[in-house]
Amino acid sequence: MLPSAALQRWQADGEKIDYKGWKAALDYLNKEQFMLDYQLQEMKEKVRRMEVVKREFIQDNKKRRPERYAR
Repeated sequence: MLPSAALQRWQADGEKIDYKGWKAALDYLNKEQFMLDYQLQEMKEKVRRMEVVKREFIQDNKKRRPERYAR
């Protein structure tokens, strides 16, 4: 059983969590947070790369049609 599921069950039952259960749940949540942070960093890097491509596309488009962007 996952520690977070155990925590929810114990909380619903009103049981007190012992130190080992608390420590296992904390370790599980720390690992889960680490994985989510890692995935977030990958997503941020993809967004940065897409922004670079977008800027290059806009610059290229401006060179081809300068009258469209003139003010």
